Amino acid sequence: MVLTLQHFVPLVDERFHVRDEGDALHGLSLVAAAALDGPEFNGRRPFALTFKGPATPMLAQGTYRVEHRALGAPSIFLVPVQGGPSEVRYEAVFN
Repeated sequence: MVLTLQHFVPLVDERFHVRDEGDALHGLSLVAAAALDGPEFNGRRPFALTFKGPATPMLAQGTYRVEHRALGAPSIFLVPVQGGPSEVRYEAVFN
């Protein structure tokens, strides 16, 4: 399945489970799903997702299995982009 922005917009404010390389589960919430400028590629227009999670443990940049009942468990490349004492924000960009 080619994931598009339309898959994620209805899921803003919902909880996702992220599995790390040790198979531990981490809870992240989707806080934004936004279109990006650029041409369509591989059947979709570019978009970005922003997730937030607890400050610890912070997930390293990398590809994770991101589980949600509406999407299954696609692999998504997450990048920590903003950290604070109580939360970390992660971004995923789909070109």
